[in-house]
Amino acid sequence: MRSTSILCRTAPYLAAVLTLAAAGGVWAQADAEPTAPAKPTSALSPEEHWAKGEAEYAGEWIPIPKLFEKYVAERNRLRYVREHGTEAQDRLNKLHQEIASIKSEQRQEQMPIRQELGKARAELRRCSAILRKSAPVKPKLIPRPSQPRRPRSSYGHGSSSSSRGMSGWYEQAQREWERQCDAVDRENEKRMQQYQRDLQEYQAEQSKAKAEVPKLEATIRKCMEELGEVEETFEDKQEPTLQKSENATEAVRAHLRQVEAMQSQVEALANALRVVPETIRFQHGILEFEGEFHTVPELRRLHSETQADIDRVRNKLKAECEQLDLPFPEDWQHPQQKRMDAIKDLLDQADAARKAAKA
Repeated sequence: MRSTSILCRTAPYLAAVLTLAAAGGVWAQADAEPTAPAKPTSALSPEEHWAKGEAEYAGEWIPIPKLFEKYVAERNRLRYVREHGTEAQDRLNKLHQEIASIKSEQRQEQMPIRQELGKARAELRRCSAILRKSAPVKPKLIPRPSQPRRPRSSYGHGSSSSSRGMSGWYEQAQREWERQCDAVDRENEKRMQQYQRDLQEYQAEQSKAKAEVPKLEATIRKCMEELGEVEETFEDKQEPTLQKSENATEAVRAHLRQVEAMQSQVEALANALRVVPETIRFQHGILEFEGEFHTVPELRRLHSETQADIDRVRNKLKAECEQLDLPFPEDWQHPQQKRMDAIKDLLDQADAARKAAKA
């Protein structure tokens, strides 16, 4: 058992050594004798292969009818895959609509909460602005004017009439001073009263804002929690749909990759057919029309059916013109007429080529 295990473990290394030894012999022989150039895969020219009814595809010469059959099979498979690929896209579109519906329902449920949250935040900003306000500044009071000085006694220095004049002037000045003091006091009182009103209003506004801030902050926290709960609920609700959407998206991408690969395959087959001269293809009843290859019977049937529809429309219009006693426009042409003329020209060329080949 032990020897068998050792042999199993050393077998890959022994094989590698033998391979290198063999390669060494080959390389030594290659150095000793120059290699002859590789022989061409076919001694016939492309024209001779085409004359034999063969076309080159993937490095091989195969019968043209077989190449055409492969082209038709791949083209039909591509059409089938394209048609059924819309089912995957439709499923994805439906899932996207379901997700959009769930998100819309979520927004509807969150709307009143967001409205309450917006109001609370706006009110909190207003309260914060109030709390940042400075207290009203105490007004600067107007100082009283200086009281007039009583004049000194004039006894012994003048007449009694002069003394009486000075006394009258002082009394008048005293009354004017008292009037000015009353005006200053009234103005200062007015300023202080306004200051007291502003201060009371400021203090009341500050107290109200301080009392509102905790309530508003609590409301904001409550709204945020409710929004989170709603979002979590809807995330759980849409999770299965999102998973289906991811799977459907991958299916659509895989389908697109498949279509791209198949389209490349069909295009490669079409290019191999295009290399064959048109007259040779005509002899095999293969016609290219609007970028695709068809058989003569296919195009003949398409031409016959479409031309019949065109003729029916023309005859109907002619009859209507006759009933209305109007001339039928001779230059009138059906939108499909140019296509039918092109098909007719291809069919005539194919018939001529096949007759020439039989002659």
